[in-house]
Amino acid sequence: MVTETSSHSDVWHVLEKDDFLCQFLKPKSSPDQKPLELLSQTLAVSEQLARLSHGINLLDKELNKQVFEKHEDLVSQATWVDKLESVLALMQAHVQCLLASIERLRSKVVEPFSRIELQTLILGRLHTTSDVLRRVARLQQLAARLSDLDSIQAASVLAELNELCKDVDLTGLEILEEDQRKIRQETARVEKEAMTMLNEGLNKLDKTQVSTAVQIFTSLGTLDQEMNKVVNRAVKTVEDAALSALSIDVLNESDKQRSKGGPGKASGSTYPAGNVSNFRAKLWSAWGKFLDTTVYSTCAQMALVQSVMERGDLASIFWVQVVMILSKALSRAAQGSSYIKQALEGEHPKLLRLHLDLHKRLIKINASIFTSIKECGSQFENAYLSKSLARLLDAVHSMFASGVPTSEQVDGFCRTVTSELGVSLIDEALSRAVARNIGKSVRLFCLKCEQSIAFGEDATQLIDNLTTNQQLNISLANTVFLLATNLQRVLDNTPSLDAEASSEITKSFGNADNVMKMILTPLSGAIKSAVDTIVLSMHQEDFAPGNGTSDAGNSLYMKELHEFLQRVAVTYLAPFQNVALVSEYCLEITARTLEMFIRHACMVRPLSGAGRTKLANDFKKIETAVSPLCKQLSQLGKTYRLLRSLRPLLLQSPEEIAQCPLLGDVIPYSYVLMLLFSHGPPEIVSPHESANWSLLQLSQWLDKHSQESDKLELISGTLQRYQTLVRESNLPSFHEVYPVMKSLLDTALSKQTL
Repeated sequence: MVTETSSHSDVWHVLEKDDFLCQFLKPKSSPDQKPLELLSQTLAVSEQLARLSHGINLLDKELNKQVFEKHEDLVSQATWVDKLESVLALMQAHVQCLLASIERLRSKVVEPFSRIELQTLILGRLHTTSDVLRRVARLQQLAARLSDLDSIQAASVLAELNELCKDVDLTGLEILEEDQRKIRQETARVEKEAMTMLNEGLNKLDKTQVSTAVQIFTSLGTLDQEMNKVVNRAVKTVEDAALSALSIDVLNESDKQRSKGGPGKASGSTYPAGNVSNFRAKLWSAWGKFLDTTVYSTCAQMALVQSVMERGDLASIFWVQVVMILSKALSRAAQGSSYIKQALEGEHPKLLRLHLDLHKRLIKINASIFTSIKECGSQFENAYLSKSLARLLDAVHSMFASGVPTSEQVDGFCRTVTSELGVSLIDEALSRAVARNIGKSVRLFCLKCEQSIAFGEDATQLIDNLTTNQQLNISLANTVFLLATNLQRVLDNTPSLDAEASSEITKSFGNADNVMKMILTPLSGAIKSAVDTIVLSMHQEDFAPGNGTSDAGNSLYMKELHEFLQRVAVTYLAPFQNVALVSEYCLEITARTLEMFIRHACMVRPLSGAGRTKLANDFKKIETAVSPLCKQLSQLGKTYRLLRSLRPLLLQSPEEIAQCPLLGDVIPYSYVLMLLFSHGPPEIVSPHESANWSLLQLSQWLDKHSQESDKLELISGTLQRYQTLVRESNLPSFHEVYPVMKSLLDTALSKQTL
């Protein structure tokens, strides 16, 4: 129960604190509303009424208090309300006056507007009627002239008539019924004459007639529609002609009487009547005739129409459709008959030639319209190339069926290559593809030759006559060389062959060179090894006879070397027909021979005055000894210059040798230093002796160490050993050759560091 509060108490605060009355201050959706409702249900009705009465009393007291405290403000507001009502009444009177004025003004504006609107409508109808009458008059006037005009003039009049009837409905006018009927008749007449003129002009390729017809259709406004009809008719003509040209029934029509009724003959459309070769001849004749007449003529007609129209791409669109028609017709015919498919695949170059011939004629008309036609029938190119490759590879396999191919078989293969290459010359892309096939067959030929090469000692022996394996290798090398030579002759005789195609075939010749090198390289190695052995026997010669004389005219190793090289050239190298490649190997063998001779000549010890003369003579004889392999030794360049420049030094003193201007340029210092060892005493041992090597081991070491610095380092160690020996032996001086050698070595080493 809420207790009595003082007049200063906060009524709202009291109401909020009361757990029963506070529920009237909160919204019904409040979350605290439900607990308060439960509280109300627990209180008795009398208690609730008592609390409500108390709350009402509190509110009444609060209202009285507020009115008492603010009664002046309330009186002031009541006064202003009366004034506001009087002002509103005055404003309402003014508004009524304004509405009356507006109504009067409206009556003055609406009535004239209505009259003007009516007059405008009447004027518009008068104008429309006048325009219609004017059009009708002009239409009747023009219609009356139509009968006396030619097609061009009539078309111009009809164009004007169409303009007159444009944007206006003249139907239902009885006065014009006769004129409109006449206009329709004349329009039909002009269109018919224009179409006849167009067809005649296209058949004759008469630009004047076609231009006139196009002008008429332009005047009639039916140009695009009529041109579409022309294109569609031309497309239909090409389609029907293509089907007829590839129809096996049509191709067999002339042979029906001969093939009719024969036992075992199928009457279906998939079999040719009579000889297959005759059937193919008819096929190519029919297709060529179709291209030369139907396709060419229709394309020329469309190009003429486009040139007359001077706009659009009618002929270009038609050409794209023609290319698609040709491709589809060929594919459909191949699917329908295996004989046609075999003809198109097996003789694809003929098909391509016919298409290219057509294209050459068309580009004379307009190259920008008639683009490439090679895609027509391109689906048969892969099959043709596969068969072409099979023919070439089969020819290679058959050549090796009975051993090494003969020259006749190689010539036969080259004729096959010539045939395959010849038919492909009609197109660069085809010739390149065929050239790749030829390259593959040549590589297969070389691979089979490689597999047949004989290796081992029997194939590289140089003692007896040619062995069976050597004869086999020579035959293989000559066969490969013959093939490459004949194919090169074929390329030389085919100047029209594309450069890329020619290069593709020429690259395969590298395999032929590899075969010959695989045969000649081991043989050349055996020859070089034998030459090394013979030249090494130089050290068995007596170059220091006790009596100071020597048979300067005879060196056994030189005689043996000359006889060996002559026998090698005649017996083992001459049978090879590839002279250029053999010459390269002969130059290598000759260079090796001279290098080994110079190397060992510089290492000869002991060497007396007569021995030096004998060795100098050998320098002359070596040129004769190697002549069977190389007639022009100047081709050897630096090696030959070294041979010629080193010979005079044999007969000179160490001091004179040291002053030679060719040292370090033509003559390496290492060769001169090796030569000077022969002028020294036994205490200055040779480099191989210093290293406890044999002459053969020293020669092998020099083969592996071609750098001048390595050779100088070896010689330096030898001289250092001699210097140590002199010091340890307490000898009064060095041998007179030592300072010369030391000076040359220091000069050579200083140049190596630069």
